[in-house]
Amino acid sequence: DAKDRRALFATVMAASVETQYATIVEKGYGRGSGLAKEVQTLADRLVKLDPPVYDAYLSMASIEYGVSRLNPFFRMMARLRGLRGSKDRAVEHLQLAAARGQYYRPYAKILLSVIHVRERQLPAARALLEELRKEFPANPIFPREIARIERRIGPAK
Repeated sequence: DAKDRRALFATVMAASVETQYATIVEKGYGRGSGLAKEVQTLADRLVKLDPPVYDAYLSMASIEYGVSRLNPFFRMMARLRGLRGSKDRAVEHLQLAAARGQYYRPYAKILLSVIHVRERQLPAARALLEELRKEFPANPIFPREIARIERRIGPAK
């Protein structure tokens, strides 16, 4: 049923995993970009629902960020296939998923913190990791990553 929110969401998530596998593992860039376009179209439908399915922004962010990181030739080819690619839009999408997502909120925060570290926005990355550490106190990864950031910029005030 095209109007079933959960079915459409499951389709987007499954297609996202298949897209990443085709692109990263199989190195099938043609197949991966075709799947990415499908994911982008389906995710666009999810976020236009009332209320939106905010978790779909995670898939949109992955595509936006992935395309933005391609070399110029592959980025041009992806855009010819109709794929968008903007790091800034990817960050906006991740922020929405991190703030309002139901299932992928923590994962969106992790990805957003990785982008912040890459962009040398270490206080923003530390703030997200602090939220995750409070939410998941038994997870040893968050304190370790916060300590790594603090070694680079100093402790939080």
